[in-house]
Amino acid sequence: MAPRIILVDEDPAMEAACASIIPQTIMLNCIWHLGSLNLAKNLRASLRQDWESFIVRFWEARNALTPDEFERKWSALIRDFGEGRGGVKSYLLRLSDRRERWAWPWVGTHFTAGMQSTQRVEKTHALIKRSVRRTTPLRDLFEVIERKISDENTTNEYLNYRAEKTSRLVTNQVGKIFEGVEEVNTRYLADFALFQMRREMTQALVYKAGIHDGSDEAQEEGIEELNKDPAVGYNLP
Repeated sequence: MAPRIILVDEDPAMEAACASIIPQTIMLNCIWHLGSLNLAKNLRASLRQDWESFIVRFWEARNALTPDEFERKWSALIRDFGEGRGGVKSYLLRLSDRRERWAWPWVGTHFTAGMQSTQRVEKTHALIKRSVRRTTPLRDLFEVIERKISDENTTNEYLNYRAEKTSRLVTNQVGKIFEGVEEVNTRYLADFALFQMRREMTQALVYKAGIHDGSDEAQEEGIEELNKDPAVGYNLP
C-alpha cells in the first residue's frame, strides 16, 4: 500500500526512486532542508548583505495563502534579488518550477497531520549515527537499528503502563465514552501519540474540586491554579 503523501529532502535520487516505485504518491519537500540547508548553501554567498532581508521575503512568499498572492510575492522576490545575479535568478526559477511541492498555497491543500519537515526521521538517523561509522559492517548496523527499536518498544510499554496505572479508576468509562475515538486512534496512531490521546481523554472525565468560601482571594487562587494546569477544572461559582 503506497502512502498518499511523502516528505523528501530534495535529493534527486530519492525523488527519482519515489517517482518510479510509488508514482501515485504526492511528493512534498521538507521545509527545513529547503530553508536551512539548500537556500543557504546556494544563495547566501551570492546575496551577502542582502541575505537576511531575502530570507524574510522568501518565507513571506512561501507562506502566502493563495496562488495569486504567492505569484505576486515570488515575482517581486526574483526582481529585487535576482536581477544582476544570474546564479540567484536561475536557482529561484528552478524553485518556482517545483512550487507545488513546497509553497503553502499548494502544500496546504494536502492532509499532512501538521508535518512540513522530515525532522522525526532525521532525529532517528542522528541517534543511529552516534553508534556507527562509514566503515561499520552491515551486520553491526542492523544490530544498532534493532537495539533502537527494542529501546522504543520498552519506552512504549512503560508509557502504556503509566497511563493504565494513573487512569485505572476511569479506564472503563473512557473505553465506553470514547469507544469510536479509541478505535480510530488505535488503528492510526503510534504508541506515544496514542498515550497522549488516552491521557487527554482521561483528563476530560475528571476535575479537581476545591472548597470555595465566596471570597475574591479564593476565586483568584482557583484561577491561578487553573492557569498552571488547564487540564484541571475547578467548580468555581
